[in-house]
Amino acid sequence: AMVSHRASEREDDFTKVYAKDVEDGYIWMPALCIPQLESSMSSSDCIDVLAKQSRAIRSLAQYSYQSTYFYICAPRSVTASGAELDFSTWRESGWCRAQE
Repeated sequence: AMVSHRASEREDDFTKVYAKDVEDGYIWMPALCIPQLESSMSSSDCIDVLAKQSRAIRSLAQYSYQSTYFYICAPRSVTASGAELDFSTWRESGWCRAQE
């Protein structure tokens, strides 16, 4: 009985620390944090966005390296062009491997 009581205390401590970490944490959402191309952009704007996009993607490894927790939210969705996206397509993207 004493062992299970101690395990329960450790779980409670972990739960409190985890809850605090999540409360004080940050959320990185690629679609919002990585510059995206838009069909209405000029050629020069596209070049600028692609350069910024490349820098943002290269920085992902550092963000994930410094993270205590790393969650992947990759729900099934369909883009405007009809491409289907989900966890497996996230896993196939080149830059996601840097986050691992």
